[in-house]
Amino acid sequence: MPPRALRGVDTYRGRRIDAENWSDHHDFAGRRVAVIGIDSLTVRIIPELVEHAGFVKVFQDVPRWVLPQLLAEVPAPQAIIARLAKAYLRTQVRDPWLRRQLTPDAAPERTHTLVSGGYYAALQRDNCKLIDWPIATLSPVGVRTSDGVEHHLDALVFGRTIGFGDDAACHDRQYVR
Repeated sequence: MPPRALRGVDTYRGRRIDAENWSDHHDFAGRRVAVIGIDSLTVRIIPELVEHAGFVKVFQDVPRWVLPQLLAEVPAPQAIIARLAKAYLRTQVRDPWLRRQLTPDAAPERTHTLVSGGYYAALQRDNCKLIDWPIATLSPVGVRTSDGVEHHLDALVFGRTIGFGDDAACHDRQYVR
């Protein structure tokens, strides 16, 4: 479950799901669902959630480079992986602001690259929104971000790399070689 370091975690009254215990048996039809933290599990869960949930809010702690499965299996030097990750983001995300929100500060060769063929497409669907404001606290009804917005949610899916302010992304152990 979510780390105690995330303020207000015990006050949230909705459904809480750990991405590591994900199952296809969750029914999110018409529900407002949040994904908190981007990692190798959540980038694979998000496309499915967007397909079935009423609305999905993705709370991004740190932008991550993503490659489709096909490219992730190609053995290549890190410099080539870096070019592929940048090109994949550029070709898959047309909106310049969303593309900027999804662009990590670190070069792809200096970070872990995640694998998902549908992550970028899911984020561009009408029933999905990327939130990159830091989470201030969880509340009984959802998530309050540092800009003061209260996001009312029926369920929270917690990734493994929840950090929001620290370097928790380093805990994700999926690497592209």
